Amino acid sequence: MTEIKAKLAFTCVHEQIPEPSADSDVLFQYARWLQKNNLLKQDKTVDLQIERLYRIAAENGHYKANINLQNGALRGHFSLRDEEYLRLSQQLIDAGIASGYYFIGILLKSGSAGLKQDKDMSLRYFRKAADQGSAQAQYAVGEKLAPIDIAPDIARQMRRCAAEQGHGEAARSLGMDLSIDGLYPEALEALQLAVAAGDSTSASTLIGGFSGPQPGERSDYLGLNED
Repeated sequence: MTEIKAKLAFTCVHEQIPEPSADSDVLFQYARWLQKNNLLKQDKTVDLQIERLYRIAAENGHYKANINLQNGALRGHFSLRDEEYLRLSQQLIDAGIASGYYFIGILLKSGSAGLKQDKDMSLRYFRKAADQGSAQAQYAVGEKLAPIDIAPDIARQMRRCAAEQGHGEAARSLGMDLSIDGLYPEALEALQLAVAAGDSTSASTLIGGFSGPQPGERSDYLGLNED
């Protein structure tokens, strides 16, 4: 059992991404602006423009553009060929960026981009990415470890680490987990991180919490007086 816990042990590391060139960052920032303003409209023609800008920036060594391009493609907003997923992920790995391992883990999980489906190997890539600082991987692995009979304490550490890096879903999960254990000040802090990351569900939970529900009355009880 001690050996198992040692293998699960987690030390929070935040992902380190090299600074981009000024020119590539101009393209990236404009693409981000377009993307934020297209969240509601979901205009496909705008998606094409965003994809093009991310592609150019990524090919010029902008690693955040690389990450956003792959995330957008996985969510169906952009289009990448199999070999592009692999090449872009390898670029991240070669630069020492944890997200590269996370994306390979995604491909192994689904058996896409020419890789044979291997869920066990996928989890190993996710764990490696989490240990090296990928917030997305920390959230993914944390969800796997969260059940009470697996490793909930490690899951909480991973969620907290991801939340500190601006991962809204991880912050929300952390907040809900802490509130269940009655750790209301910490839960409130986590939910505030989630709201700062744009998580609307956490915003609703905070609004409910500030309305002053009684313990056990509602799931959004946070130990707060009505404001």
